[in-house]
Amino acid sequence: MSSCSLTQIGWWWRWLSYLNFLKYGLEFLMITEYRDEQFTCDPLGKDAPTMIELTPAEAAAYSTCRSFETFPSLTTPGNVLKCQYGCGFDLLESFGVKQTIAWQVESFVILHCFMIFFALMGFLALKYINHIKR
Repeated sequence: MSSCSLTQIGWWWRWLSYLNFLKYGLEFLMITEYRDEQFTCDPLGKDAPTMIELTPAEAAAYSTCRSFETFPSLTTPGNVLKCQYGCGFDLLESFGVKQTIAWQVESFVILHCFMIFFALMGFLALKYINHIKR
């Protein structure tokens, strides 16, 4: 699974993401759902292609999770395999989502400001645009 964060997009397109109301709703939902989630994976099953091979030193410094599973590497002795996303924090970080409560509240407020703006524009359009020709 690959993802594209905002920093990987060219500077000439980044500003468009701030005008997209779906961004704020999706970020709010992702933080709510995945922030404290722990994931498990099967190194010999369908999860094998998404495993990351690390040395023991890299594995100790790599994880941002409270705890994560490692499995012995089948190809390189001494190395370990780690799930690509050991916890929700890793998943959110890969998508470039800010994970603070303040950002979650900010996303919620911005989303509701968009809702009020679109409702107001709809009301003004119905009130002042007259499509009936006399």
